[in-house]
Amino acid sequence: FLVVADARPHAGATEAGGWPDPALYAPQAVVLPPYIVDTPETRFERAGYYDLITQLDDHVGRILGEIDAAGKTRDTIVVYVADHGAGFAFEKWTNYDAGLHVPLLVRWPGHVRAGTRTSAMVSLVDLLPTLLDLAGAPSVEGLDGISFAPVLRGERAAHRDVVPALHTNERIFNGGPYPIRSVRDERWHYIRNLLPDATFTNNVTEVGQGGWQSWVARAADDPFAAARVARYQHRPAEELYDLDADPAELNDLASDPASADVLARLRGTVDAWMAEQGDRGLPEETAP
Repeated sequence: FLVVADARPHAGATEAGGWPDPALYAPQAVVLPPYIVDTPETRFERAGYYDLITQLDDHVGRILGEIDAAGKTRDTIVVYVADHGAGFAFEKWTNYDAGLHVPLLVRWPGHVRAGTRTSAMVSLVDLLPTLLDLAGAPSVEGLDGISFAPVLRGERAAHRDVVPALHTNERIFNGGPYPIRSVRDERWHYIRNLLPDATFTNNVTEVGQGGWQSWVARAADDPFAAARVARYQHRPAEELYDLDADPAELNDLASDPASADVLARLRGTVDAWMAEQGDRGLPEETAP
């Protein structure tokens, strides 16, 4: 068993670091997600981020080449996964879908059919029981994860009905306590901010990662930028997004009467999950 951890991709592109390579990703040509404020600074850092993804892709290719050269291709399960979304606002350090929805690729020739895709929802806690299952090892009692080996074998098209997630923000660089819990199903994403009166801070807001200062400057006369800056640092107790209609999570439906039943259902799911985990929800120094 081997873990190869690469720091790429990572936010914070600078010309001094050699990013981005304009021959690959010219800042003025990159495609930005719709939840991000479009400024020259943002484009520069995003282009550098895409450049680093390409470097990582080359690195993964070299690793796969070494496995192939050793004659171990059919004996080796390769799993590629990231730990969080990109290091920009509304991505890393958040429970928005862009922060939680990460790549997951599995290669095992002769067992996992190449080129297939699945919309089955899994959690990173499912990796351990899945690898044990694929290796024919005994299962371990008490794990939160569920093996998705049947999905990899093509025996099932679905896995989890819902995926819960959490973020605390404690001990994050330049970040104070800001506990967040969430759950999403195939369509809906419910987010609970347990300290909604607090101001959300981290390296994005305090160091300016992701071109944040340019967002703040743009907010002076741009309503979209102003709304984005305000929502990133000041959030309501509950948020609800229809990912089918609004994958960028720009339209919060938590206060929409038409979504009340969905809100109540997912609120109950988070309540039950927190109770199951013994999760008090608030960090010790802020708990009543």
